[in-house]
Amino acid sequence: MLSSHPGTAARQTPNSLADFRRNELVCAARNKNLRPARQTLAAVALSGCLALSAPIFAAPAPNSVTELPTALPPQSEVVTFARAHDIPLEGIEAPSLSEKARYGDAFTALVTLREGKTQRQWLTRFAVVERNAEERKQTISETVTMTMAGRETKFTATRDMALAIKTAGPFVAGKKSPPSEKEARALTSPAFLQLGFDRVCRTLAQLASTGGSTTASPAAAAEKTPELSEEQMRSFAGLFPTLTAFFGSIEKTPGLREILWDVVDKPSLWSLAKHRGITPGFNLNGAMGDSVDPAGWGVVTGTSLFQFGFELQLNGEPALLCTLFVTSPKPPLLASAGVLGIVAESPDRKKRLDIRVLAAQRGRETAGANNRDAAK
Repeated sequence: MLSSHPGTAARQTPNSLADFRRNELVCAARNKNLRPARQTLAAVALSGCLALSAPIFAAPAPNSVTELPTALPPQSEVVTFARAHDIPLEGIEAPSLSEKARYGDAFTALVTLREGKTQRQWLTRFAVVERNAEERKQTISETVTMTMAGRETKFTATRDMALAIKTAGPFVAGKKSPPSEKEARALTSPAFLQLGFDRVCRTLAQLASTGGSTTASPAAAAEKTPELSEEQMRSFAGLFPTLTAFFGSIEKTPGLREILWDVVDKPSLWSLAKHRGITPGFNLNGAMGDSVDPAGWGVVTGTSLFQFGFELQLNGEPALLCTLFVTSPKPPLLASAGVLGIVAESPDRKKRLDIRVLAAQRGRETAGANNRDAAK
């Protein structure tokens, strides 16, 4: 179980891979700067990770992905709009040697929502920019403490990287009506984004290579799964602050938060009354840590790509089947925590949301502000 209340005692949890996969992971997570949650997908996800008591690692769920986001190209209307507004639609630059963001780091993402035979697309652009006066006042330090298997891991960060977010859409094939354009800004913690999702995927790959198969039966896996090292435990613990920062940016993206919440299978009124609100949980599925062929993603040769799958549960019932496609979170993909794609489906598979990073560029070193690190 997981709680944001300081001093919450965590039950001892076995620290082998098999135990992670078949038992609830018992954590005590504390973040002194949590704000009251609003009923959006991002808020529910954050509260599930850092505020409410919820099962995190449960029995594996089936992998929901049957088609990769790369199978969905931008519609002609999207291409026309992007050209008119000088928005790049291809070219993901190689990861920077530096882990620090730079003003001008940016990525373009294509959002596709399918419901039955209806398909709509949006184009969104994230760019690292200099904080304005108001954002400088809002800059705070954050500490998240995870207690796992009796061992405490602390993560600290400063919410001091500003993102300018632009969204255009919806675009519908054959319709020439001008899309709506919206803008927003977000303030995030680059140190949390730097933890990424790829480390835990690499940890699972390492364990699998040493005999800790993620697909073996619980009994068989328990016999040959090695105990997790401190570094491996830290990779698991780092999932939660990374999710905090990642979903925090999504929550600020104009239109995207409403689209995601629409895909979620929300609890009934009876369920809300019975549980006195919403109690979220996460169930990691069998796609967690699986390698993905990077061909077709627009990345440089040699890029490692993994799947990170989970099922979002609300009041004990499946609400969203989600898979992230992740790589190293180094710039220019720091703002996305290294996420290159997302597939989110409703449990009945009637609604599907695909998000794919089409292009990502490093901010250019010039005599101006771009020659400075974005987070100071």
